[in-house]
Amino acid sequence: MDNHTTKTVFKKYIHPLETKVVQKMIDSSKTDRYVKKLDTLSFMKLFILAQLKGLSSLRRISETVKRNKMVQQEIGLKSISKSQCKNQSIPNN
Repeated sequence: MDNHTTKTVFKKYIHPLETKVVQKMIDSSKTDRYVKKLDTLSFMKLFILAQLKGLSSLRRISETVKRNKMVQQEIGLKSISKSQCKNQSIPNN
């Protein structure tokens, strides 16, 4: 998938997420209560992008964020380590 197509498809996947509605659900469930860097919305965006680009490892995901300004802007992170991607989990209530 070329870069232009990836950008277009990525924005089409992200748009219907209705960020405000999702954020209200996150806030009410306190999902991001102890999160320091990779919050739920960023996590969702990051892994949608990884799926679209066919990134096969957490290292490749981390490197893509580090090198790509568009990804950084869209996800809201300048960098993310592979261990931070791995350790992201949703707590049980």
